[in-house]
Amino acid sequence: HLLDRLPRALTLPEKLFTALARLLVRQPKLLLLDDPMARFSARMREFAMQKLMQIQTRLDIPFVYSTADVHQVEIAGGRALLMMDGNAVQCGTVEELRRCPVNLKAARFLSHPSLNVCDVQLDMLSEKEAVLYFGKEQSPALPVHWENVPPALRTRPQPDPLTAGVYPQRLRCTQEHGVEGTLRGVVSGCFESGGNTYVRFKNGGMEWTGLLEPGTRLPMAGERVTGLLL
Repeated sequence: HLLDRLPRALTLPEKLFTALARLLVRQPKLLLLDDPMARFSARMREFAMQKLMQIQTRLDIPFVYSTADVHQVEIAGGRALLMMDGNAVQCGTVEELRRCPVNLKAARFLSHPSLNVCDVQLDMLSEKEAVLYFGKEQSPALPVHWENVPPALRTRPQPDPLTAGVYPQRLRCTQEHGVEGTLRGVVSGCFESGGNTYVRFKNGGMEWTGLLEPGTRLPMAGERVTGLLL
């Protein structure tokens, strides 16, 4: 249905898949795609990426896809090579990269919405127990599972000043009263992203972003919420 239309009359997705079809008739053994959806809207990118992955699965042709949009990589699945400043710094699935980012810069890049970054102190209570304190006020006192403490920190003198990053998806917000090990703050705003609702709230002189628990009423600015770190 596109054969009688001029290129300028095609939509962006139609131009992309027309160009892709011209490549596929040559039966390539590998396709290198350099961020072909950079000009698409978010909804259009998601739709086109799903269609692209269906083509890739059906034809079983390896794709090397370059993009600065982490969400596209999540849709594509498979393994990702993270490059920063022209260097390959980490390889794995998006979930693996997020769970063990090579550094804070990588964690910031992989986080959407923006990563919560704060000063913390790690207090080693014993060889198997640790507590994390947030901010200058050292509150809240959050118990830390031993396996989540990096080996390099287990033998360092404590307390040590550290910088911690918390993904918004790991900070679940409700309007229930806070308990030990939670962040209690005042709402400054809410927004939608990726089909989820996020809450911005202030605690200890810092603004946090957390994921609103499903079924929780949308809080208004000035109301109080509780953030549970998972």
